[in-house]
Amino acid sequence: MSIQSAAQPLRTTLSRVAIVLRLSATVVVAIAAALGVGGPVRAVPLAGLLIGYVAWSVLYVSAVYRDGLRVRYALADLVVAGLLVLGAATFVPAVAQPAGAGWLANVASVAVICAQLVGRPAATVPAGLAVAACFVAGGQLSQTAGGGLIHGFTLVLQTVITAALVGVLRRTDSGATVALEDYHATARAGAVELVRREAERAELRLLHNGPLTTLTMAAVGGLAPDTVEALRTRAAADLATLRAGPEPDTPARPVRIDESLAATVERFQPPLIVRLMRAPHTVPSAVADAFAAATAEALENVVRHSGTADATVHIGRIGTDGVQVRITDNGRGFDPARVPPQKFGLREAIRGQLAQVGGLAGIRSKPGGGTTVELLWKP
Repeated sequence: MSIQSAAQPLRTTLSRVAIVLRLSATVVVAIAAALGVGGPVRAVPLAGLLIGYVAWSVLYVSAVYRDGLRVRYALADLVVAGLLVLGAATFVPAVAQPAGAGWLANVASVAVICAQLVGRPAATVPAGLAVAACFVAGGQLSQTAGGGLIHGFTLVLQTVITAALVGVLRRTDSGATVALEDYHATARAGAVELVRREAERAELRLLHNGPLTTLTMAAVGGLAPDTVEALRTRAAADLATLRAGPEPDTPARPVRIDESLAATVERFQPPLIVRLMRAPHTVPSAVADAFAAATAEALENVVRHSGTADATVHIGRIGTDGVQVRITDNGRGFDPARVPPQKFGLREAIRGQLAQVGGLAGIRSKPGGGTTVELLWKP
């Protein structure tokens, strides 16, 4: 959102105020002028004047409604008002002149107020003061009591006060707009940073759950001689995965999670002896991938930390469509509360993987009591 677009509501509001003022004033002026017919004020010339004024008001309102307040519209309106007030003696009956030149006072007031709503005081304030001078001049020519000075002074006050109020409104709106723009800039930067961090986490999960798992299996020395060729195959697959990078988002396709986890378990036998308790169940491919990655991380932790070569992977259902996977070992266990929060495996490779697909992961363990990792997902 640009500053200009954020400031549009104030300009729209001021334009509507000008339209309402002009429409209401036009009705009042037409009625007041018509009631003043008689004496030196003749109906025919006054009717022509009112028709012209109403036509100008309609043109003014249409232009402001279409384009908003513009300096050129305000200056043209002030010129019309200035010419009208100069003819006070011709168009206002003498009985009304001591009260401030009758309906012409209304014409002048509305013109100077609407002009200041434009918010360009360098042009509209001098023009408004010129209308006040024209009003005084018209009063002098018509020999109005007081010479039009009272309402002339009122017009000066209306010009200055309205310009000042609009200036305050615009400064306040400008400050709010800048703050809004800063907020949107910060939000955009935050969104970009979030995407960057998520991409970084995806890369780290890819590295952690693939090549690092393979290296761990080789490092523990638990590979039998007949598994060396399998290790080579896995290393080649990991290298291809690294070159390809994280897979882009693809439409979900159904996957048998029991088959996906069976392939994951097979990668860890040996050095582990894993008992797989499986039940056929179909889930979206992204869910199956998340469960496979988290299960691989849990089994890798068994290899590296548990001190046992036995583990169990149990696949079960939650309701009709949900799935639950438990990875259990009877090893040495640990205190989850003492695991540093920056440890990537538990935070990202297990909990982070499930969170990506709307699932949950829990870890239960205690020193000497084995470990259970529970993975849950429900659509």
